[in-house]
Amino acid sequence: MPHPYPCIESMTTLRVPQEAWTIRVWREEEELQETYDNRDLSGAVFEFIRQDVPFRRKMVLAELLAALPRVNAVEVKDADGNGLVVYKNWP
Repeated sequence: MPHPYPCIESMTTLRVPQEAWTIRVWREEEELQETYDNRDLSGAVFEFIRQDVPFRRKMVLAELLAALPRVNAVEVKDADGNGLVVYKNWP
């Protein structure tokens, strides 16, 4: 659908119960839609959790997701709401 906006981002929330993490990912989109296909995000998180990365896991996961196409920002936080946000670009 054509739109007058300079930028559209989808926002996907994923939960990792094993770590009590909540992950939010913002992606650049070209069109306004009700939903967006972000299955590659959940697939990447599942694969990450399956492999045991013992050190700096939040940062490693954020970097992994930020490398996916069209991703602009990744937030990874724990059950208390503490964590980090990685931005690929900053205004």
